[in-house]
Amino acid sequence: MKEQEKPLSTKERIQKTAIELFQQYGYDNVTILQICEAVGISKRTFYYHYDSKEQLVDGLTDYLSIQSRQLMDLLTAQRTSAGTLWALMSSYGANTSSYGPNMIRQIYVNIIQGKVEERFPQSAYLYDTVVRLIENGKASGEIPSPASPQELAFALFHAFRGVTMTWAGENGAFDLEQAFRRVFDAILGIDSAGGQ
Repeated sequence: MKEQEKPLSTKERIQKTAIELFQQYGYDNVTILQICEAVGISKRTFYYHYDSKEQLVDGLTDYLSIQSRQLMDLLTAQRTSAGTLWALMSSYGANTSSYGPNMIRQIYVNIIQGKVEERFPQSAYLYDTVVRLIENGKASGEIPSPASPQELAFALFHAFRGVTMTWAGENGAFDLEQAFRRVFDAILGIDSAGGQ
């Protein structure tokens, strides 16, 4: 018997609806009032959950990380360390693509404008998990790169961020997952044709 899906909380409904509106009309063209009307809530309810549109968008980054972490927990026991790491990173690319370049561009605008406080990449939800997977992959011989797990994780996070920013800046003009795979293989010294 299939479990029933848990209904979305008000905060989740606000975020989901706002993302849909941002994708359809563009971030700058959507007002908080429009979001409230589409969700069927008052402005007071919106401000109970979010201080601003920027905070709502910043929450998207955390949401994507949480989704990726849940996927990671499921995959860790089922795949090789390098394979699990790739499944995690490629799922991030799929999630990113699903939000579209306009939404992703706005996330990076907020970061560049200093509206997000972070110590990247160490502040990322998955940083410690990625380091651990790289350690395991190096120990098993799956990841031949001589760099330390921490340096490899640092390079992966920054390279993926750079590819994502380029993809958003070029309005999604290339396949994000393929670009991620090229970066992933180059940094870790993996030959994807070898079956990862």
